[in-house]
Amino acid sequence: MKLMDYDLLTDLGAGYNHSTAGRQSALLSEYWDLRNSAIGAANVSVYGKSYHLDLSMDRIALQDHSYQLKGGKWGSFSYSLFFDELPHSYSFGASSFYSGVGSGALTYPATVTPTTFTDVNWPTNFNYGVSRRQYGVELRYLSESPYFATIGFDQVTKQGMIPLGQSSQVELPEPVDYTTNTATLNAGYRGKHWVAAVDGNVGSFKNANQFMTWQYHEVVSPVLIEHSSLPSDDTFWKVGAHATVHELP
Repeated sequence: MKLMDYDLLTDLGAGYNHSTAGRQSALLSEYWDLRNSAIGAANVSVYGKSYHLDLSMDRIALQDHSYQLKGGKWGSFSYSLFFDELPHSYSFGASSFYSGVGSGALTYPATVTPTTFTDVNWPTNFNYGVSRRQYGVELRYLSESPYFATIGFDQVTKQGMIPLGQSSQVELPEPVDYTTNTATLNAGYRGKHWVAAVDGNVGSFKNANQFMTWQYHEVVSPVLIEHSSLPSDDTFWKVGAHATVHELP
């Protein structure tokens, strides 16, 4: 299809995702969203003499979806923006005598007897799993000059709960609320028979819950509070350089 001075290409799709086992088996849906839901996909490309643009969207309306926008000017620069989400299911239908599940502080009311493991009145029901989301952008300078450069940034977040064993008799729902930021740079020069470049990245890891407190389950009175260490905040960086020589004698 022609749109002014540009060529337009489209590929659109829509449907319905139906499954009878969406929440029955965590293994079956370990990395998939199998809920009953409408679903869509789209790819749109616009090409001109100087500029280009591509948009792709996959599994729209589900939790394992992805989106990417790419574009730029031929022989000059390009850019890319993206987002994707991926669920990781561990198990469905877990129960706990603790309240505050999903936070960094677990307690239980006096009406609950934690040593009675067949107690059907445990107050909290939940699913073990982690949702991973990634956002990113990349800019690239590409031209007929000998210089080239690429700069990028992405953020990865993980949220959910995973099992944490702290004794032979209790399993704790550990909260997951991680954020990782990473910035990258690559720049260099192309000679007639050689290429030299420097690259590096710098980033940080943040955990919203570096400690978890939980009420000890084998002693009702006095109330005893235990502490568990969780992954700590951190920073990282790396710098490198490399060179390549062509047409050696």
